[in-house]
Amino acid sequence: MSNINLLLLAVQSISAAEEEQVASLEIIASSSKDLQLIAEALNREISKFKIQ
Repeated sequence: MSNINLLLLAVQSISAAEEEQVASLEIIASSSKDLQLIAEALNREISKFKIQ
């Protein structure tokens, strides 16, 4: 296999890994937003029981 072919394979591998990382970051961002919404709802419910 030529050096150019090896280089192309390496670039393709890096590109695939980068796509997987981007997908993972999108999932993390979505999960973070979901957790934020859940925390806000929980705080609203908890505030109903606070003694004033």
